[in-house]
Amino acid sequence: KLALAIPDGISAPALPEKFGFSGVADRKLRLHVSVPHPMSIMFLQGNTDHLEKVLNDGAFKRSFASSQEGGEPPRKIVAAGGGAHKYGPLFMESLHVELVPFKEMQSLVDGLIFLYHQSLTAVTDFTVRGDG
Repeated sequence: KLALAIPDGISAPALPEKFGFSGVADRKLRLHVSVPHPMSIMFLQGNTDHLEKVLNDGAFKRSFASSQEGGEPPRKIVAAGGGAHKYGPLFMESLHVELVPFKEMQSLVDGLIFLYHQSLTAVTDFTVRGDG
């Protein structure tokens, strides 16, 4: 699962509603918030079954090689759950991205507090299904 925050004025990636084997970009869960600055938040989800294979692919790594040149520090992405630990070294090697582990329950609580303070009516459309 991924929450992608895109500042206003930057084009959001054109993602199909379904991609790959299990990827879903649910358009009903796109939110617009104004704090700390105006942005849209997109929610993506999918199985990580093939993540290792993609991140280890030579062509994939080469497409991100320029971001690793010049001695720039790695970008940091906060990640909740076991994937932050399991895939951390692979993200660093392949993408020059440091996954910063964050407790999963704490991220859920912080997200709900954030939405509460936004007073978003869109959250009334949110449902949890039995299959996750």
